Amino acid sequence: MRLAIAMVVFASVASAQLDQARTHLANADFARAVRAYDRAEANDTLDRDALVSLYEGRATAHWALGHEDLARSDLRALGSIDPEHTFPPEAPPALREAFTQSAHDAIRMSITVDRSSSSTTVSAEVNADPAGLVRSLRWHGRVADGEWQTEASATMTIDSDHVEAYVEAIGPGGAVVARADLPAAPVETAEILTPPTATPTPTTPAPNNDWLWAGIAIGAGAAVIAIVVIIAIVATLPNDATQLAPPMLRF
Repeated sequence: MRLAIAMVVFASVASAQLDQARTHLANADFARAVRAYDRAEANDTLDRDALVSLYEGRATAHWALGHEDLARSDLRALGSIDPEHTFPPEAPPALREAFTQSAHDAIRMSITVDRSSSSTTVSAEVNADPAGLVRSLRWHGRVADGEWQTEASATMTIDSDHVEAYVEAIGPGGAVVARADLPAAPVETAEILTPPTATPTPTTPAPNNDWLWAGIAIGAGAAVIAIVVIIAIVATLPNDATQLAPPMLRF
């Protein structure tokens, strides 16, 4: 109970800092806006939408201050998690053009699956992170419709050879910046549609087609299956969108 209350308090602090940053930005107090965005980023309670808002606002403030290198850094980060982002009409045209011209490279992770008759070990590694967003990895897994297990680690072992699992890449502020599901096997290639910002839930999640995760390659018939996941986030959600539960692929 105390932990839940603390998390609400910290989330409220981060939200208040983002509100302060937006107020400073609206008042053209760009230096204070940058400092407020920096403080918000230092929290561990941001979600993806808050992080998108942070990068957009801080890039705008940096651009107004003439700090184009810092602005472009935030634009690269923004593009890696929201490549189709639309700036508000009041944003500087040059900033919108810089975002359009910047490379929106996706985060890439590889997943290794090692199955035995009694357990499944899943491991993930970040292969590409052009904007340097990923701070850690977090696995979620379960057997059938059982309770979710969570490991704040690149590796997770579940005592079953038939599991559901997905891995999240955690970025600044504790936000989930990318996610990949453990795919069904054996297949040579697969495309799965899932939201990137998911949290464990004991209920069976419903499919969602707002996010595209493409390019999972699996070598069938091997004890260890290497999977390269190319994550390309192609849809936008409003900043107050409800976070969605992930569809799970079983094998």
